Amino acid sequence: MTSTLEFFGGEITAPATDGIFDARGVQYAQLSEANRPFSLAELSTPRQTSPACFPQNPGGLDFLLGSALSDLEQTVDAFHLRIQGPVRSHDAPVIVFVPGGGFLSGSGSSQWYAGGQLSRGTEAIVVTVNYRIGAWGFLGDGPGAELRNQGLHDVMLALRWVQRYITAFGGDPENVTLAGDSAGGWIAQALATATEAKGLFRRVLLVSPPGDAPFDEAAYRERSSAFVAALEVSPQEATTSDVLSAQQQLVAEYRGRGMPVFPVIDDGLVSTETGDACAFGKNAHVSDVLVVTTSDEGQAFVAAAPDAAFTEVRVEEAIAATFNEPERVAVMLQNSRKVASAKQRMGDVITLEKFRLPAMQLAESAAAAGIPASLVRVHDPVGLALGAPHCFAVPLLFGNREQWQGAPMLEGMPREVFEQMSDELISMVRIFVSGGQDVEPNLRRETRELGVSPTTRIEPDSWIKAKSTSSAAS
Repeated sequence: MTSTLEFFGGEITAPATDGIFDARGVQYAQLSEANRPFSLAELSTPRQTSPACFPQNPGGLDFLLGSALSDLEQTVDAFHLRIQGPVRSHDAPVIVFVPGGGFLSGSGSSQWYAGGQLSRGTEAIVVTVNYRIGAWGFLGDGPGAELRNQGLHDVMLALRWVQRYITAFGGDPENVTLAGDSAGGWIAQALATATEAKGLFRRVLLVSPPGDAPFDEAAYRERSSAFVAALEVSPQEATTSDVLSAQQQLVAEYRGRGMPVFPVIDDGLVSTETGDACAFGKNAHVSDVLVVTTSDEGQAFVAAAPDAAFTEVRVEEAIAATFNEPERVAVMLQNSRKVASAKQRMGDVITLEKFRLPAMQLAESAAAAGIPASLVRVHDPVGLALGAPHCFAVPLLFGNREQWQGAPMLEGMPREVFEQMSDELISMVRIFVSGGQDVEPNLRRETRELGVSPTTRIEPDSWIKAKSTSSAAS
């Protein structure tokens, strides 16, 4: 049965089906200068428009995830929230979810984030966020731009909007969990250590956050200069098509060399320690941390490359360049797969360096500071082509397999297996957002394993250390 709810005297309406309402296109901000997409955004009063996403090219992992934005208008003013929750909620926990997309694509308005199952299973209000991406969100209008990291500031505005208005939807502004996957997980991790964000949320749920350092000034100026050169007109005069075309050139130029777009160290939200998992605990202002990764994160980043591009020598060189004790790491990675191609092994190197190791370090850092921290690793229990690659946990978290029908990474996964794993993950999240934790704040390197037996695993000792970090989020 479907009914319609009204909020703020009818300014916002939401269909309600099976006890869950779904308010789409809720405007949380607007540009301070109309039709100037590089300008500041400012908080909006409650109002609603048609769901939309910020302008973007096809995502870099569409071959793995499918496409979910074709039904959305693209506009530079898509400062939208999607708010879903149980009808007649009161003081319900709130989950504010920041989607990923490599800082170049993605939208909280996507069909992927139909959060009925997550909301029902956690009894929480689920808020998904659009934020500016690409040049508009992270490069600014030139190397000397005063406005930087606009995408992060957009998320801050969304959090402030939630603090001000979420009670009207039945949510508790004092019990907000900031969540995000991939690039969105990086943003959530960054804001969890940003003084300016203190008090806007209580805990963080990080899904596959990449262990990458922000751009320094030199890296930022190099990308921003390359972007402006590719535009051939001033950023202020550029059309949306001009910007997207220049971004495509930037992506091509930096393929294999690092991220073309990434948050940059500034004097506000992003510091030299932002993204440093080992420094998380001393800087964090949250009460609890839950980190979810997958067993085969890195396979997503090698899958599209030809097998011939990888050799055992190249894998050994990558291990030697990445880790302080390469021989021990090589043995550990070899023992993790009975049979593996050089391509798969390179994916495993990426998994360990960019996701598994930073997750362990972040949890240890949090625990050392007295912040309860839990780790969950999601596995593929049925032998899928790429195992459990980057983003594999997201459909399980939202529990909406039907919205991911076009995702090649899920092909061959029986519905009953999907639903069982999804129910288990959502149950963990329910306990977390309600203030519970499965572990005490200590230094045990223990990970909850989802989709494999045994269900817990003690992580390797802390001899595993990466030599450095570089920007490579997706």
